[in-house]
Parts: sequence; C-alpha cells; structure tokens
Amino acid sequence: MIKNDKYDEVKNAHPHWSDAQIWTSISMTMEADNVIEKKGENIRIDDPDTIKEIIEGAKKWLAEVLPVIYKKVSELFDRLLTNVRAWVKKGWESINEFIETYFQKI
Repeated sequence: MIKNDKYDEVKNAHPHWSDAQIWTSISMTMEADNVIEKKGENIRIDDPDTIKEIIEGAKKWLAEVLPVIYKKVSELFDRLLTNVRAWVKKGWESINEFIETYFQKI
C-alpha cells in the first residue's frame, strides 16, 4: 500500500470514514487551496463561481488520479454542481449536510 500522509491525517481524524469520504475530503481541500492561492485577495467564498471552481477541480482530480473512487462519488459531485447556487444562499452548512447525508447512503 502506498503511504499518503494526507490520507493518514484524515483517516486518523475520522476513523469511521470510508476511502471514498477520505479522498473526497482530500480532493476538495486540495482544490480549495489551489483556488485560494490562484485568486489571492480577490477570492470571495460566498461566490457560487468560486465554489463551483473548487468542486469542479476536485472532481477532475479524482477522475484523473483515483478513477475507482471517483466512480463511487461522481453522482455526489454532479449533484453538488447542480445545486451550488441555491446552497450558497443557505450557506456552506447546507453543502456539508448534503455530503454527510450522501455518504450515509453508500
């Protein structure tokens, strides 16, 4: 098995999470960091386009790097992208609730 410090860190913080949950979290965090670094001071976290950019980047990374995991969570990403504008109005709390509910089903 390949050692991955980020994976181990998330797994230790959330021992009950599945591999799909862990890699989804890692992909979202990595892409959020990329988008924040790229946009710098001009970033607005409440901007639906910024959130979509993060989700799309995480989706692309998973599809390219971990296609087996991506296959398990592709519907999650599609549904996030479909609903992101409505959720931004309600805040990130809605997105987090959706992700938790989604993973309870698989």
